[in-house]
Amino acid sequence: MAGQKIFIATLDLQFLLGCGLLIVTPLIAGGHIHPWIFHHGGGMFMGVAVAHAVNSIGKKKPSAQKQRKVYLIGNVVALLVILGSVPWPFMSFVRPFFRGL
Repeated sequence: MAGQKIFIATLDLQFLLGCGLLIVTPLIAGGHIHPWIFHHGGGMFMGVAVAHAVNSIGKKKPSAQKQRKVYLIGNVVALLVILGSVPWPFMSFVRPFFRGL
C-alpha cells in the first residue's frame, strides 16, 4: 500500500533528522545534552521499530482487509509510543516548546 510506504519513509526521515540533531547539537551547545534526550530518542527508536515490524507483518497477510487492519492497529501503537516520548509541558522534565516566550 502506498500510504504505508509514505508513512514509513517519513518516519525514517524524521528519525534520521533527529539523530543528526543529536550529533550536531552538543557540538554547538558546548557539549551539553539534556537528560530527556535519552527518553525521547529511545521512544522514537521504539516507535520506528514498531512501525517497521508492522510493515513487515502486514506484507505477509493474504487479504487487503487483513493488511489494512494490521497497518491501522500497528501504526496507532507506533504513534502512541512516539507521542509518549515527546517532552510535553505537563511532564516531569519540562522544556518549553518556544524559548523566550
